[in-house]
Amino acid sequence: MILGGGFSDYFPRPRYQDDAVKPYIESVNTTYKGLYNPQGRGIPDVSAMAYHYPIVWNGTSHLLDGTSASAPAFAAIISLINDNLLAEGRPPLGFLNPWLYTLARDGFQDVVYGSNHGCGTRGFEAVPGWDAATGLGTPVSDASINTWRKNCLTDLVKWFPRLREVALNTRFRSQHPCYIV
Repeated sequence: MILGGGFSDYFPRPRYQDDAVKPYIESVNTTYKGLYNPQGRGIPDVSAMAYHYPIVWNGTSHLLDGTSASAPAFAAIISLINDNLLAEGRPPLGFLNPWLYTLARDGFQDVVYGSNHGCGTRGFEAVPGWDAATGLGTPVSDASINTWRKNCLTDLVKWFPRLREVALNTRFRSQHPCYIV
């Protein structure tokens, strides 16, 4: 896996991350003591496949890896879900993070294997639940990656029905924020 993640030295952990991130911090081996900020914002929130994305840059084909590949793909999924919501006369999702850590968790496949090597260590391990290697996991897909590539990402909403379903069943900011009790 190509991963990056950890804990911010600049931004404190937001409350919406507490229930997901605190158990992970409690489980981290003492090997990492002093190498990260346990009160910092946990990174990443989510993950996505990030290996060999075909792109065209300056008229030349390239394969792209890492966050530069996965972040636009995840943004595309959310954009298509928002487009679907707007087509149904509903408001877009808005600020995603509190929603991701509560109602949307069922729309993600937990990644439990791998780590993000660094700081002279094996790195943060992927474990059940939120982790500093893969966050909450990857969007659940009902399609194989071959189908995804074959159709050029034209209709991601059909391939991420669980995430779309969670979004459609969420109370929105224009009605009442789903993350305020």
